[in-house]
Amino acid sequence: MSFLVYFLMIPNLLKATPSLSDAGNDALVAVHVDGLTDPMVARLGKHVAGQANISIEYTCTWSGIMVIRFTDITAGDRADVITYARRILAEAGIERGVEFLHVHTSSGGNTGKC
Repeated sequence: MSFLVYFLMIPNLLKATPSLSDAGNDALVAVHVDGLTDPMVARLGKHVAGQANISIEYTCTWSGIMVIRFTDITAGDRADVITYARRILAEAGIERGVEFLHVHTSSGGNTGKC
C-alpha cells in the first residue's frame, strides 16, 4: 500500500522540483577579481561571445570589478547563480581571487539594461 501512495505522489514531487529545462530568470552578478587584467577580460569576452544568454555589462580592470548579465537561465537563487557564474569564469581561466559582491535575480523578460 505504501508503494502505491509513493507512486501516486511522484507527479507532485516532480512539479515541486524545478526542471533544468525550465528557464526564464535573469541575473546580474557583480564580481571582484584580484589582479583583473585586460587579457583576462578578453578571454572571458571570447568565451561568452558565442553564448546568447551571457553578456559582460561592465568591467574596470583598475578596481577589479565586473558585472556579468545572465538572461533566460534556470538558476533562480543566489547560490545557483554564483555556481553558474563561477563555472563560466573558471572556463575562461579566472579562478583565483574571485569574490561575488552582489547577485540580483529576477524573473525573465526584463530586456532593459543596467
